[in-house]
Amino acid sequence: MTGNDAYYGGVDPRHAGGPVSRATFERDLVNMILFDDRILLSDSIFFNNPTVLEHVRAARDAPSLFEHAIMRGIVTPTVREPVDSFADIARYVRRYELLGALPPGEVEELAARYSVAPGQFVLWPERMGDRYLHLLTTQLSDPVLPPRYAGSLIDDETWRATEWLRREVIAEAVDVERGRTGSGVRRGEIVKVVARIMGVLPYDPSALDTHAVFAAIAEHDPRREAVRNFFDWIDDLWHFNQASAFSVKPQLSAANPGSLALVPSPGLSSDPQPGAATWQFTAEERIPRFDVLMALGPNRLFELRDYGHEWAAASRALVNLPPDTPPTVVDTMRQRAERSLHEYARRINRATRAAAPKELLIVEGAVNVASAPVVTAIGELTAWRMSLVPLHSFLSIGAFGWWAFKFFANSTRKDTVQITRRPAGIVEFPTSPRA
Repeated sequence: MTGNDAYYGGVDPRHAGGPVSRATFERDLVNMILFDDRILLSDSIFFNNPTVLEHVRAARDAPSLFEHAIMRGIVTPTVREPVDSFADIARYVRRYELLGALPPGEVEELAARYSVAPGQFVLWPERMGDRYLHLLTTQLSDPVLPPRYAGSLIDDETWRATEWLRREVIAEAVDVERGRTGSGVRRGEIVKVVARIMGVLPYDPSALDTHAVFAAIAEHDPRREAVRNFFDWIDDLWHFNQASAFSVKPQLSAANPGSLALVPSPGLSSDPQPGAATWQFTAEERIPRFDVLMALGPNRLFELRDYGHEWAAASRALVNLPPDTPPTVVDTMRQRAERSLHEYARRINRATRAAAPKELLIVEGAVNVASAPVVTAIGELTAWRMSLVPLHSFLSIGAFGWWAFKFFANSTRKDTVQITRRPAGIVEFPTSPRA
């Protein structure tokens, strides 16, 4: 799939809520490969994520799915200085004391595994710290809760409780950065100031991250919840700042849904652009669970991705229709996008059926007959990992009664994915709940 549907990844492994699980990471990775054009990731994400390290090590001597995505240009690293390799990034990870870097040995291990085509690195625009400071000032500096946040999950009490963080902490971090570079602010410096004030600053600053700071704060400390909210806000605003700098869509973690109210809207601009598209495409399809898809192997998974060109083009054409498009045209385009997505999902399902053992096919047949419930909660995927059942077991299914049939029917290896495509703005697929 090609086009201008890249987004900036917001799955921060060092979020105050803690690292995502390997299952969550791999589910999002599979969904991204199948349904998105490409994702931009900050250089730090490649070296501060214990979940990524676990995923890479699980592949042993073969490249992991994440490594394949990098090599194929679907995952694109963004870097803060010109580099020729991941080894170059590893060298400045420690020099810059990037937020939550893994121990040096693990950083070097990952750098040796990652491989990227020449020229694939995307250099950060200049004055990123200035842009971030402007965003923080605009969204967080009001002494009272701004009317624009009315109706959100942020209330007056939460806003008052975070005032010292929004004003004093950010001001101190700005002073530090001004002495270092002359302007702007770094998220890592803000976190360090909070850690020092809370008395939990680690001996090694490079080991610092929002999750470690939050976890170190005593549970009875009345400031703890304010710190968590503040970390959620500065994290999501940081990701929005990165996305807007690269003119792509931000994908926010939404670990704290209230923080989404802070993100400027619509799109990547504070104001709608003349003639901007306003249509949205949302659809649900049932596809095999992510671990079933991963079992196909990276090469087959990327072959399946190639079948998604038609639905991607159809949905892109829909969301980019002019606002004054006649409703009949919109309906026709929407139906075309839905049909092409459904056909794409059928191809994915057929691929897994062809690769599955005979026993699994029988279980899926029972699921189809019984119309097993669809998982509607995005990201909260079923945890069934049933053993394969021999054919002769099904020959006596009548003896077990209806309850046995229902048990096997509900032991589905499929999940529902919801895909939302917008012309600009927050990408709502895939979501990444903390696990």
